[in-house]
Amino acid sequence: MVARLTPDQKVACSIHQKTRSALHLLKSETKSERILDICRAAALTPDFHLDRRAFSLVVSKLAAAHNFPSIRTLVDDLKTRPDLCRNEKFLSHAIVLYGQANMLDHAIRTFAEDLPSPRSVKTLNSLLFASLLAKNYKELTRIYLEFPKTYSIQPNLDTYNIVIKAFAQSGSTSSF
Repeated sequence: MVARLTPDQKVACSIHQKTRSALHLLKSETKSERILDICRAAALTPDFHLDRRAFSLVVSKLAAAHNFPSIRTLVDDLKTRPDLCRNEKFLSHAIVLYGQANMLDHAIRTFAEDLPSPRSVKTLNSLLFASLLAKNYKELTRIYLEFPKTYSIQPNLDTYNIVIKAFAQSGSTSSF
């Protein structure tokens, strides 16, 4: 049985029950505004794995509907929350969500403007992965070549693996 989600819900549901209910509703919902309402009612938070899956589903559905303003609103609303606005884990996930929606300019802006200094290799890897998801190999190359120097970040094994994967997926025979 799926719990019913409403913003002013009086019956207490566990966090996991709310997320499972939200995922169930999101899978069949096609209307963008209703999708956002379900997210609000479930009070999704990127701290939980199931909630991150729900966010990914939401972004996929909104991107498929070419509703990029709703994606921006969803992520921007989350970025204003005091518990998330300086949270590296959340901001890394926001960068990836923007890449998933092919909104790489927003991913780069989040990296450059919203992250606390100093930037970490984790957030660099999130930005590279966002570029990979967006299949924007030219931008991935630029980020890989410029951002480690600009932001004093030492690439790690994950960085190189993302770049190698991009090289393989791009079908290019020239190196970066």
